[in-house]
This record gives sequence, C-alpha cells and structure tokens, in this order.
Amino acid sequence: QVELVALEAVAGIVIGSIGSWLAVNRYLRV
Repeated sequence: QVELVALEAVAGIVIGSIGSWLAVNRYLRV
C-alpha cells in the first residue's frame, strides 16, 4: 500500500506541474 500512496503522490505532483506549466505557457502567449 505504501508504494501505491507514493505513486499517487508522484502522479499528483506530475499532473500539477503539467497543469501549472500549461497555465503559465497560456498566460505568457497572451
């Protein structure tokens, strides 16, 4: 179960990073 929790945490961080990067990229293009 510990591995699943760690995997979910990493996945959440990656998704959050991609989301924030897209938001910044969109903002800069405007």
